[in-house]
Amino acid sequence: MMNKQKGLIFAILSSIILSLSYIFFTILLKNESIANVLFYWFLIAFISSLIFALKEKFKILNEIKNKIFPLIILGLVEGLASILFLTGLKTVGPVLTSFVTQFTFIFVIVYSLILLKEKFNLPEFLGIILAIIGVFIINWNQGISIVKGSLLVLLASFLFATSSFVAKKYIKNISPKTINLVRLFFISLFGLVYSFIQKTNLTFDVNNIPLVILGSFLCAFLGFELFYNSLKY
Repeated sequence: MMNKQKGLIFAILSSIILSLSYIFFTILLKNESIANVLFYWFLIAFISSLIFALKEKFKILNEIKNKIFPLIILGLVEGLASILFLTGLKTVGPVLTSFVTQFTFIFVIVYSLILLKEKFNLPEFLGIILAIIGVFIINWNQGISIVKGSLLVLLASFLFATSSFVAKKYIKNISPKTINLVRLFFISLFGLVYSFIQKTNLTFDVNNIPLVILGSFLCAFLGFELFYNSLKY
């Protein structure tokens, strides 16, 4: 199978799995704080990633050592983006959030055009225009809280695009497993720090535990593992 075909298959699978995260997050945020969801969701995913990375621990440690700066940048950006994303999602709901986060790909295209000198075609250009028009239409005459929530998601999308660009730039020198492992470590750390800032009790509703375990493994771990592999190919 051609590498490009592999990448396309990974990208499609990743998109399908990651789309579930909006539903999982919406359900969990009804009863749990943003800090709790952020911490436990990504901690479980980090542990999953760590288990799957054990066989290649020396390779991964070597990659982290050699590319520590871009990995730190990626992790910090992902951590901040995740807080903004969940805050926006809790305000505007999954439908509008999923639409606005499509701007991530617009920002990635802009990065690629400016910094990687890549080209894009007419359908991509039309997609950008339609997405921008769509956001204005959806937010027209909406309440101030909806507009603020949309802006938070838009800012999160820009940060997600930044981390995706960093991953895209270094994916030939850093394995998808390493990138995902570092990313998950930083986001779970952000969740812990955010819980202290918000003075949140890190207790979790027992009824939500199966949901957070399933969603974390599928979306935060497997979905992004597939995404980074799609970038590689």
